[in-house]
Amino acid sequence: MRNPLIYLVILTFIGSNAWFIFDLWPTWSFPVSALITIGILLKINAGRTITNPLTTSITSPELSLTQTLPQNRLNDELAMAKRVQQGLLNIASPSLPGIKVAKKCTPAESVGGDFYSFINKDFQDVQSESENAENLGVVMGDVAGHGISSALIMALSSSLITEIGKRGKSPAQTLAKANMDLMRYIENSQITHVTVFYGIINNRTRQFTYSKGGHPPVILAHKDGSIEELDAEGVFLGMFENETFQDKSVQLQAGDRLYFYTDGLTETKSSSGELYGEDRFKDLIKSIHDTPIEEAITKIFSEVDQYGNYRKAKDDRSCVIVEVE
Repeated sequence: MRNPLIYLVILTFIGSNAWFIFDLWPTWSFPVSALITIGILLKINAGRTITNPLTTSITSPELSLTQTLPQNRLNDELAMAKRVQQGLLNIASPSLPGIKVAKKCTPAESVGGDFYSFINKDFQDVQSESENAENLGVVMGDVAGHGISSALIMALSSSLITEIGKRGKSPAQTLAKANMDLMRYIENSQITHVTVFYGIINNRTRQFTYSKGGHPPVILAHKDGSIEELDAEGVFLGMFENETFQDKSVQLQAGDRLYFYTDGLTETKSSSGELYGEDRFKDLIKSIHDTPIEEAITKIFSEVDQYGNYRKAKDDRSCVIVEVE
């Protein structure tokens, strides 16, 4: 997106935080929805002081503006931010022959830090034999923390990784570049890091090439019901300069499923304080391997909600299921 008129509208909306968009403009073609989300959250996050019960306080080390805002106006802006952020998460599932996708995200608060995105184009640098193949890139990420600050970095991270991935880089190269860019924006913020798993399915050869930065491994569920974890070396994004990440590959077969998820699912606690855990999650995946993926993802969230006794979640929960036909 390079239309100056669109930027003018967004800059007017953001007001005193316009510097942020000018900083991004020369490098990235961000989706309008991501820019608006960033703008709303920057506006809300601009350091407020509690002076009475009808005001709220959110302090931000990266922004010095101090203002008092009525609670009802704050709630309106949070609701707007939530709607726009949900627009980022409610993107249409990619349509590729032989591949099915189901996805779901439930934020713990009005706005959250989990994100996923899909990159659908040719990735000629991933494998030499894939030059004429259409590929699907899947990104799953989790910003440390909750609320407004994490939601701001969520919108930024999702768009950064998607735009870098569109340039045909391998998953490891994409994460290395994203790591350096994210450091510029979060080093002086309340957010410490971002975890990401990024993989690309070659839709002709069915090879899955992936990399990760501090994120839970993807679970590969085979048609026969057996499962395996897809792990790779790589630390959190946004913490250390010049980090390297590892590309790994696995051959997929018809009927295989890939489960991308965030730890909000596995770290849900029971009434007694016991974590749901990875073992239960794997057992659940085994039990639903013949269930259509839309029903399967509903089952996952239902089971986790039930395990947590339907209490308010303390962390965002996200899952993407990709099935190869």
